[in-house]
Amino acid sequence: MQLVYEFGEGPLGLVLQDAMDGHVLVAKIAVGSAAALQQGPVGSLLQAINQHPTRYRGKAAVGQMIANSARPLRVTL
Repeated sequence: MQLVYEFGEGPLGLVLQDAMDGHVLVAKIAVGSAAALQQGPVGSLLQAINQHPTRYRGKAAVGQMIANSARPLRVTL
C-alpha cells in the first residue's frame, strides 16, 4: 500500500538514507517538522517525489529532487 503526503513550502524534516536495491528510505523524522506533523513512518521506502520515481537515484539526488520540486510537494512512500 502506498502512502502519499503533501507538503507546502519549507523543510520537510526527513533524514534520508540509501537502502538496498536502489531504494532511498526515511531514516529519521525531525521532531516538530512538517513530516512529523503528518506522522510519516520512519523506515519507509520513498517511491516517488511529485510522481517522479526515486528508485536508483540515491539520497543525494532525491534530496535535490525535493529541494527543486514545485510545491505543494507530494511524497509517495
